[in-house]
Amino acid sequence: MNKEAWVEKAECRGVDTNIFMPNKHGLMTPARMKVALEFCNRCPVREECLDYGIENNIVTGVYGGMSRKQRRTENTRRKSELHK
Repeated sequence: MNKEAWVEKAECRGVDTNIFMPNKHGLMTPARMKVALEFCNRCPVREECLDYGIENNIVTGVYGGMSRKQRRTENTRRKSELHK
């Protein structure tokens, strides 16, 4: 699915995307993470969003229900799966 198609189906479409990004101090607070994950957990295109975040090496915010650190770990896992 191309980016435009999955974005149109995203649960967060039309929502202030700042809830998915760190605050002005560069922190993803637990409260902000909770709100972001509530959207991600009910999103029909969560996998596409996660793929987008990983493939584009996005280093801030929540994509596909994962933080930057979680996406980095997932990317490493995916790469190791390819080399098996």
